[in-house]
Amino acid sequence: MLRTLLRVRRRVTPAAVVAGLVFAACATSPAATSSSKIGVSHTPVLPADARIVRSVDVTLPLVSKPSSALPGANQRDVVFTDARIGFLATGGQESATDQGGVYNEVSGGIQRTIDSGKTWQTVWTAPGADISTVTFVSPTIGFAAGQVFPTSSTTSAAGQPIWLRSTDGGASWSVQTPQLPTAGAGAWPALRFVTASPNLILAAPDSNENDGYLSTMLRSADGGNHWSQVGPSGWTPTGGLAFATPSLAFATGYLRDITPPAVSSKLWRSRDGGLTWSPVAGTQLRFGLDVIDFADPMHGFAAGGNLAKYEMRPSRGVVATSDGGRTWLVRYQSPDSDVTNPITRLHFLNANQGWASIGACSEGQNGPCGGAVQVTADGGRSWRTTGREAVDISAVSPSEAWVIDSFRGAFPWHTIDGGATWRPVVRAGALSIESLSGTRGWLVATTAAGAWQSHDSGGTWTPLDQASLGPAFKLGDANLLAQPPGLLVLQQDAGLRISHDGGIHAFDVTLPGQDPNSYAPTSVAFSDGTYGVAIVGGQLCTKPPGYTGSGSGKPPTGVAQGTTLVAITGDGGTTWTARGSLDIQPFGIGAAPGFWTVAGSTNCGQPHPVVMISHDNGKHWSTQRLPAPCFAISLAAPGTIWLNCQDSLLVTRDGAASWAKYRFTQGVPWVLATGRDEAWAYGPPGALWRTMDGGLTWNVAPISF
Repeated sequence: MLRTLLRVRRRVTPAAVVAGLVFAACATSPAATSSSKIGVSHTPVLPADARIVRSVDVTLPLVSKPSSALPGANQRDVVFTDARIGFLATGGQESATDQGGVYNEVSGGIQRTIDSGKTWQTVWTAPGADISTVTFVSPTIGFAAGQVFPTSSTTSAAGQPIWLRSTDGGASWSVQTPQLPTAGAGAWPALRFVTASPNLILAAPDSNENDGYLSTMLRSADGGNHWSQVGPSGWTPTGGLAFATPSLAFATGYLRDITPPAVSSKLWRSRDGGLTWSPVAGTQLRFGLDVIDFADPMHGFAAGGNLAKYEMRPSRGVVATSDGGRTWLVRYQSPDSDVTNPITRLHFLNANQGWASIGACSEGQNGPCGGAVQVTADGGRSWRTTGREAVDISAVSPSEAWVIDSFRGAFPWHTIDGGATWRPVVRAGALSIESLSGTRGWLVATTAAGAWQSHDSGGTWTPLDQASLGPAFKLGDANLLAQPPGLLVLQQDAGLRISHDGGIHAFDVTLPGQDPNSYAPTSVAFSDGTYGVAIVGGQLCTKPPGYTGSGSGKPPTGVAQGTTLVAITGDGGTTWTARGSLDIQPFGIGAAPGFWTVAGSTNCGQPHPVVMISHDNGKHWSTQRLPAPCFAISLAAPGTIWLNCQDSLLVTRDGAASWAKYRFTQGVPWVLATGRDEAWAYGPPGALWRTMDGGLTWNVAPISF
């Protein structure tokens, strides 16, 4: 559970009472030039350093997960063989050990549905398994690939490749260890597979994986038992691979030692089932190729583009053939103003209608790397972007498709209207709460699958209608703040979207000091539905003029640059007025009536975590040093502060005159305070706890999402 908590902490900044910060490394907002400094008051007098008067060890009670026929999170691949029957490849959670090995404490496997995704059943699983892909050559014969890892956290071993085969439509699977060449063993986790027959299989690297471009291509002629390395000399495959007929295959790739690879990327053809390959004339283009699909033996499509990091255009392109691959013509190129990444998933249902998704990892980027799902109805000449991102896609019809969510959660989404709307398909309790905000009368929680609200202190939860809050503002990628009776503040990057009626209507706001073109740190808090405070920007520590880092000895003290602008509102966020600025790099802000608090750090050199407190709506501030950096702050009553810090929760009920320190055996949770002694804790998937005695004891709060 500790690892899960820490993983969530790296990924998500919770809203709690604050709409948490959206950071950009070394960003300085226009507020940094403000010279209207707010006075630092010492009345009431605070101790210069936080005074810890009590330390308490806390063990949160275990959370039981409800039974469900829906899949969980951490899915790697999805494939439907028809509208009723589909499969999910379930991954693991690999972690390195101190002994140099890799272990997986989760049991991955294969899940199957035979009722169009209404219910799912695990048909194969094993301790330590991580299944990366599933493919079918016919309705009855299928294959899957992955690895099995040790389950001990003290192992010095790593994962071993496995190959699975089904001959009964995926109802059962047999597993074996494939015989691989040396290059294939290292590439195995990053491969995608295509089949020409139950015996002939080709595998190429997945460009959505971070090591996909440094991989190889493999071939098996005995159903996956033995594999050999194939491909032309001096050539690197980029992921595109398809059979037009049982003997005619096409692949995408580029010649090595040329950067960027797009200048040499082209199509390659094999007429002998993948044994030998030759380049296809006329397919060396302005954009790279990463994926191929044949709708039938005559109509084929190849797609790709240029990685955004190379600053080349087009970002996406499509070529097509209508004569079985003899000739290929450019069918589509994205406009130069479109700066995204290449197309890496492609599924055409016929010569005109198809689905695609954007992806591709650049060197050093952590995979899998997904992107927007797109659809075409004119043979790839034009594309419509849907409101969903994915790392894998399985198209059932022009209107129906299944995808695996990109980045967070990794669970299936389903559409039956051509991508106009999407429904998450995931069991309750499978996802972590990413933000929790509100008060006793109205709680709002967000996960990777959406937002939910409770009007009875967490007793029941219902979906929150977020139509007016999107699509530009995507829940889960943003922090959501709620205050009764209906104030919602959604923050993403450098913008705010505010609703006064629970999300039915909304409007956009630019705070003083905000620049839409730069992502300055921003945080917002409200003491009620009317009065609020925001902080924009932050003080950074930069190198002294002329300092190059050369020489010996201790580097000189840095130079403070920029400030944090403070803005206030008295009309529910409709208008904001600059109050002044603070010399602090903030981590968050909280507000209660007549009591505002900012947590962050000050000064250059060694970091000095601090909390700053105002009793007069930001006119004057008192400062107190903290024992450790704190990442989130929550207030629900004057004088009461909850800080989520490096290794503990710090809680004060007397305005920072004294603090209690709570240490958690499972890792420090995120916290939302809803009263002087009432708070909620969350972090691991499906977990929500409540305390009514200031954090001494916690009870499980059941959730239905």
